[in-house]
Amino acid sequence: MLYREDEEIITLFAERNEEAIREVQKKYGTYMMKYIMCRLHNEQDMEECLQDVYFALWNTVHLYRPESLKNFIFALCKRKACDRLRYRYAVKRNGFVSELYDVMDKRDAYEYIEFSFTFRNLIGFLERQGKESRKIFILKYFMGISLKEISRLCGRTEASIKMILYRMKQKLMEELGKNDCF
Repeated sequence: MLYREDEEIITLFAERNEEAIREVQKKYGTYMMKYIMCRLHNEQDMEECLQDVYFALWNTVHLYRPESLKNFIFALCKRKACDRLRYRYAVKRNGFVSELYDVMDKRDAYEYIEFSFTFRNLIGFLERQGKESRKIFILKYFMGISLKEISRLCGRTEASIKMILYRMKQKLMEELGKNDCF
């Protein structure tokens, strides 16, 4: 199958010719679907993400006229897949981090500074923890993944995951208390 050169496709986008989307689908569509699917592992999310990529291409390629259309397309795929993951896990966000975000929305400038100090302390705390403990904490409180799924991912029982999280929360509260964050 013969494909148009990327420069020709960019010109079609600049002319606002819908043939540009069809050419991208023919030339890169399969790779785009595989690339996105490897990140999302969900066909419906992949299809929605792919549509977002095509929409973004339509609205931006003619403005940027990238040197490498392929790199531009896959950068958009990566960005849109990340956006989709953020959206997916934002719905599930819970616990400590969610409470901090909720608090942050209602504060004035001084309290935003205080919040950022607390958040920096949280990040510092996580950096000082063991790799597995840090991973478990992030999966639970940043990504909102269930205990059952975390135990499967880490090869541990739910009880041991709960204990790790409990101990980490205790250490964190102690450390934040020392730094006058609470």
